[in-house]
Amino acid sequence: MSVRLSDDELRKSLRALGEKDVGPITPTTRSALERRLGALSRGLNALSSDDSEVEGGPTPPRSRKRGPRRSEAAFKKPAAVNVPVGRTSLPNAAKSRRSVGQQTTSASKKRAAPFEVETSDSEFDTPKLQRRPLAAIHPAELNSPPFLRRAPPTMGNNHLYTPTLERLKKAGCLPPPSSNGFLAESGAAEEGEGRSTDHSHCVSWLLLLGTVAFFVLIGLLYWSEVNRTSPNNTQHLKFCKGLRKEELCNPLILMSRELHYLLSTVAGSFECGYASSRNMSIPDARTHMRDLLSADDNFKMEQFDELFKLSLNLFTDNPQMGVRRVGVSVEAEHGAKSLWCRARLALHLTLTKLMLGAAVCGAFGAGYLGWALWKRHREAQEKLFYEMVENVIDILREPSPEDSNNCKAVVNVRDTLIPAKERRSRQWLWERVVRFIEENESRVSVEFHTIHGEEFKVWRWNTPQENEGGKQGKVWQGQAFSSPEKGKSAPYNPTPCLKVRNMFDPEVEYGNDWQTSVRDAILEKCEGNDGIVHIAFDTLTNNEGCVYLMCSSSEAAGKAYNDLHGWWFDGKLVTVKYLKRGRYVERFPDSARASRPLRPSNDRRASLAAPFFSSALERS
Repeated sequence: MSVRLSDDELRKSLRALGEKDVGPITPTTRSALERRLGALSRGLNALSSDDSEVEGGPTPPRSRKRGPRRSEAAFKKPAAVNVPVGRTSLPNAAKSRRSVGQQTTSASKKRAAPFEVETSDSEFDTPKLQRRPLAAIHPAELNSPPFLRRAPPTMGNNHLYTPTLERLKKAGCLPPPSSNGFLAESGAAEEGEGRSTDHSHCVSWLLLLGTVAFFVLIGLLYWSEVNRTSPNNTQHLKFCKGLRKEELCNPLILMSRELHYLLSTVAGSFECGYASSRNMSIPDARTHMRDLLSADDNFKMEQFDELFKLSLNLFTDNPQMGVRRVGVSVEAEHGAKSLWCRARLALHLTLTKLMLGAAVCGAFGAGYLGWALWKRHREAQEKLFYEMVENVIDILREPSPEDSNNCKAVVNVRDTLIPAKERRSRQWLWERVVRFIEENESRVSVEFHTIHGEEFKVWRWNTPQENEGGKQGKVWQGQAFSSPEKGKSAPYNPTPCLKVRNMFDPEVEYGNDWQTSVRDAILEKCEGNDGIVHIAFDTLTNNEGCVYLMCSSSEAAGKAYNDLHGWWFDGKLVTVKYLKRGRYVERFPDSARASRPLRPSNDRRASLAAPFFSSALERS
């Protein structure tokens, strides 16, 4: 039996066979590492035995009888040759293998040994390895010949045993391919891998050549551009066209460049605020150019007048150069400015744009603010107008003991609603109210009566004869069910919170006092129930006119349910249902601190004063 290797020995054996990345050895990973060691040792021993047979002499005959341990005497380790391991020894190793190609048959028999074999290569002295147990070998590995087992992927194609495998193929020692084509596919795969890496060394050369070619091309383009724009190249320059003498080309270019610079400087000084004029007269330009070029020893002053005229003509014929003639003056379109001047002008331009943008934004803001104020003022006026209309209708509806005809003078109504100090400022409002009531209120008729010897315009309130669905104000109008027991709550009251529907119409209500009227109507209807501690209105989410009630206990909620559910209020049937306390508090957080019982705002009990409402079906 084979001896079990320790963790250190197993790690050293794997690293000696080329396995660099050896992880931690645990009971779980140990079996996998042992199988890996067996695969590496079989591949190395099988393909390195050719050289060991040549260098160590003929192998003694092998006994058919297998013992518990291999015979140390049958396989003597040949003396290792002290050859340094490196790339310089690879050609010698290849030559030694090619010289013993005729002994591959015995080597293949030796590789088929089922027990551990210790071999030595001419350049590598491998340590003694432990044979892998038979149970750990895959059945496919046992059925395939040893020389068909592929080397592990950690060994590349440049390993020392690659020439030996090639000699086996050339000598015909490999068996013919099997019927399923497994061997042929493996060989094709190996050839494909070899071909894929044959040209890998050319990649670096291609990169280097591409880089050199790129910079050479850039240099050629730069050189051609420099030659094309060189002052000495007069073939393609428009400055030198039409000149009677070719030697005037370079002085003309010099004259034009200096004149352009002079005019650009003058224009830049004007833009920066240092000069009073942007242009320059032709005589002044001639004088400046003469003084400038007279200091140049290479310039011929006898050609100055001719070159100056040619420069002016050149600028006139080519407006794209940025110099134009204005009468007897010349000026540059673009000024040459200093860095400080450019920074100052840029800052001034930026501040100007910012101020202009701020002014535009301020104008828009002022317009929006004015529109918002006007809208708010108009809404306030509309609110005040409709409140006054309602007050006028309330005064006309209220019966007067002094007048049996139920008529009221218009001026008396005005004096009742508007204080004396506000009558002049609210005259426009009163005129609008009078016009609205006389044109749109059918229950009010206009008459003229003589009161105390003076004729006044009066308003008469016409009381409707029938009560068919007419609006009677925020009052309770009777119960909808014929039997009082039909609208009663269940014996068990689940929560202290209620949701009351159809208490108001959100599309018709306006002002702030209608909520007080509805709250008073609920509290007056639930008279004697001191458990209502919170009332809230929903005017945004739906059009059902919902009012939410929170009571101090479930019993108080049950009493409120019986008092409100199934009653007519303001011409609408009121329905009530229970609501969870958690949802009520989540929607109205201020209700969590409510504990004081609510009371009506007055003691008039206005919602209970009108007779109960009865429909035409009930009266029939």
